[in-house]
Amino acid sequence: MRPLPFSQLLNRILDEYEHRQSVFGIESTQFFAKTNRHRATLVGTPCDTVLGPAAGPHTQLAQNIVASYLVGSRFIELKTVQILDSLEIEKPCIDAADEGFNTEWSSELSLDLAWQEYAKAWIVLHLLDVLFGPDRSTPPGFVFSMSVGYTMEGITNPRMDRYLSRMIDSSREPLFSRWLDEARQIARRRGAAVTARIDTISGRICSNVTLSTMHGCPPDEIESICGYMLDEKRLHTYVKLNPTLLGFDTVRSILDRTGYSYVNLSAEGFAHDLSFPQAVGIVGRLKKRAAERGLLFGVKLTNTLGTKNTKGVLPGSDMYMSGRALYPLSITVAARLAEQFDGDLPISFSGGISVHNVAAVFATGIRPITVATDLLKPGGYVRLKQMADILEGGGDSMWQCERIDVSALTRLAGESVEATFVQKEFRGFEAVAVDRPLPLFDCAVAPCITACPIGQPVPDYIRLVGEGRYAEALALIYERNALPAITGNICDHQCQLNCTRLDYEGAVQIREMKRLAVENGSPDFTRFMPPVSEARGVRVAVIGAGPSGLSAAYFLAREGFSVTVFEREESAGGVVAHVVPHFRVPREVLESDISFISGLGVKFEFGCSPGFSVDHLKNSGFAYVGIGIGTYRPKPLPFGSGDPRVYSSIPFLQQFNRDPSKLSLGADVAVVGAGDTAMDTARAALRCPGVERVRIIYRRDRSQMPASREEVESAEADGIEFNLLRNPESFASDGTLSCRVMTLGEPDASGRARPVPTEAVTTYRLDSLIFSIGDDPDLALLNAAGVSLKGPGVPFEHGTDVPGVFIMGDGRTGPSTIVRCIGEGRSVADAICRAEDADWTRAEADLRPNGADLRAAVTRIAAKKGFIVGSASEASTANRARREAARCLECHVVCNKCVEVCPNRANIAVRSGAPGDPYQIVHLDAYCNECGNCAQFCPWQGRPYTDKPTVFSTAEDMEHSKNPGWFLDGATLQYRLPGGQRASLPVSQVAAQLSGVEDAQTARLLRLFLHLYDAQPRLFDHIDHELAQEVAT
Repeated sequence: MRPLPFSQLLNRILDEYEHRQSVFGIESTQFFAKTNRHRATLVGTPCDTVLGPAAGPHTQLAQNIVASYLVGSRFIELKTVQILDSLEIEKPCIDAADEGFNTEWSSELSLDLAWQEYAKAWIVLHLLDVLFGPDRSTPPGFVFSMSVGYTMEGITNPRMDRYLSRMIDSSREPLFSRWLDEARQIARRRGAAVTARIDTISGRICSNVTLSTMHGCPPDEIESICGYMLDEKRLHTYVKLNPTLLGFDTVRSILDRTGYSYVNLSAEGFAHDLSFPQAVGIVGRLKKRAAERGLLFGVKLTNTLGTKNTKGVLPGSDMYMSGRALYPLSITVAARLAEQFDGDLPISFSGGISVHNVAAVFATGIRPITVATDLLKPGGYVRLKQMADILEGGGDSMWQCERIDVSALTRLAGESVEATFVQKEFRGFEAVAVDRPLPLFDCAVAPCITACPIGQPVPDYIRLVGEGRYAEALALIYERNALPAITGNICDHQCQLNCTRLDYEGAVQIREMKRLAVENGSPDFTRFMPPVSEARGVRVAVIGAGPSGLSAAYFLAREGFSVTVFEREESAGGVVAHVVPHFRVPREVLESDISFISGLGVKFEFGCSPGFSVDHLKNSGFAYVGIGIGTYRPKPLPFGSGDPRVYSSIPFLQQFNRDPSKLSLGADVAVVGAGDTAMDTARAALRCPGVERVRIIYRRDRSQMPASREEVESAEADGIEFNLLRNPESFASDGTLSCRVMTLGEPDASGRARPVPTEAVTTYRLDSLIFSIGDDPDLALLNAAGVSLKGPGVPFEHGTDVPGVFIMGDGRTGPSTIVRCIGEGRSVADAICRAEDADWTRAEADLRPNGADLRAAVTRIAAKKGFIVGSASEASTANRARREAARCLECHVVCNKCVEVCPNRANIAVRSGAPGDPYQIVHLDAYCNECGNCAQFCPWQGRPYTDKPTVFSTAEDMEHSKNPGWFLDGATLQYRLPGGQRASLPVSQVAAQLSGVEDAQTARLLRLFLHLYDAQPRLFDHIDHELAQEVAT
């Protein structure tokens, strides 16, 4: 990481704005504009907003501060500095996958360089204020706030004293004066108003400070440091306090109640921290001391929460928690302190602030309000724009509060523990991921598509539904999905678990949009589908009318095959018709899909013998056979086999669907297992005659239950009880189920904490016990039919040892999901098509936008980035569809998450105009401190900061890196390919040499350089050693 020299910083800002109407990748349409007359006075200075970045990754470099200002930050809390300013920080240091964790807490820059970054930003913000502000005559409405730590010895060190003195007044600093002169020279072409503003820039950067102390810092030292700031430095002072003020039991309880029971705390750390009575005493004395000197004293709430590092993402044994999990802790500390001082306590707040709570916190009289973790999520800095706009809409009473409204704050603290957006399940544990390496180019990807077993073009059909083009959407769905009505109701929707909106306010309701397409797209959707192929005169037998068999039949029929489906039951549908409880899938939904397939000419024969012979089918004229027999053989029971009170879930559910009145379960029932089938089993059991109570028994905890979240919520809504960390061991003749109490230990091979037995045993008196522990395919049936699996690695992975015979669905893979079985059937259909015609390919619509449509899409997507939009609740179908479509970020066209989440603006999105994605990602080596945040949110398996084409600012930096990319050495381009090969060319010859480059990747790398060098040549400016040394002295 190399700080930019002042002239480079300012020139890049002005050039980028002039040519692209953006600054550090933030579009001008995303700039904050003051719309009301209100200003809040913060530490004696009028501020346009009360918002800003918290001391942290968003205030370490000048460009970070600039980016935050543009979107509405006006209280800039500078990153904490300390006397130990040359520490090597292990990387990565940020894990913001949900609640945030970090392992660094102070600036990575020296005290000298930190001052320079803050002073440069101070000057630049004055220029931006006059360039972009609506009223050029109004004094700048922003405040810089120092943050320092951590001990009295460190803070009184001469080097730290110099830092404090420079931050208080830089007017006599030669570098500060030189930067003002450079600003005048650069700004001359911007008009008299800009140059006039430069003459008014004061060297007094900070009049206030926030003290940060280490966990365990003695109370008298905290008070002494604050007194020093008030008495010696005459600074308005805040002291940052820890959430440990609540005590271990309260913190542990709040985390457990909100779903963060896995966060590992150390009770010992609480014992060493400041206690609540000690804090009240210190604050009271310092408030009085500050008032006597005409200064302000307040509290900064709160610091991060120290935790044990059990995730394995970050280095070290400890890490510090922030974000939404911290909010109920921080707001509770605020309420308790405010009550102690009857609301007469300045509070600077930072603890899980987001669009969900910023207005409520502001309404209590708390100000300023700072943000960190939320800005590390997709959307990045732009999230502040929405927060600032929300506060702009606040009434006079909100802006004119002069003290804390204790009752409102106490009420807010009480509500915080139950707030939906705080609960772990609001975001859940899902990782938005694509299980493939990050490509060098063209990386825009929609994880919802790659997560779907049948690769449905999710964003495209969502857009069509949102536009009211239901028939076109349904036709598009049918390209890959043979059972849209069924999957519009009960799909396990892996797409939603991989939706980028999970990191905003929750996944787009993709399955619901599919259901809307089915319900509103019939009957004229077929006119948007390609015609069925001409009859081939080739017969195919499909064994089993479950999801895989129906899918194979559908896709084969569309390709002109004559298909007959043989089913042992009296109706089609397989597990959907005979195992999934009927209260979950309306019969008409099932019939809708089956009748459409039948309408394609597929024949069905029901009530067939489970036994079948491949030879017989072949001799009967079937050229191919697809076998989809499912998994109906229950796994052996651990105990209770033969006991009439003990059931397996599959036979139980089959009987429930046939006639629940024939099930005699008694009043009290337990279900062992925690998958989706267990939830179905429990809900079905509760609907059986005489059943009063049903409980789920599972040996792990809630976070490890394999059932989907909505299935668990449905079971809870029905009244199912959950007895977790219980492992059944025996079932006595009197109905006593004995369960070993479990605890969670070290992670197992799956990454989940291993359940470990304890000495404790608990018992339940039951009338019936149902095991939902899985089922297996009937391999004996396959062997009797004359086939067996070839094993892994066979063509299409569906082959058997008999030519022309394929196996699909759960019978091949083991228990899976409906949509995976649909994919299995489609794969077998494709295999049969290729067996008939080696050159066959499936025709599919190419919906990627281009030309004017692409430009419109890029503009549309940019407007959605960084903004929280709640899911649809309107009764109107059209309104619901429009609202959900507006939430879709269309990641298959534009992703750019690595650009958005980088605090340092070290990744840029380049509009190259070349074939491929509309943007290519380029990494700026000098801007990057390898925090790891872009790798966290990149859906691919890779790290943009090491894998993407990189601009190097010095030869030394290129030498010490392995990244592919470029360094401009005078008139010579040095470049490195992904494999590590190095080469060089005169810049003037790059274009001419391209025609002779045979390797496509090399050619693209050079073309991207040419485009970038032409469009943004300042990115290739050197940050040379001589200047760096001069700046550092």
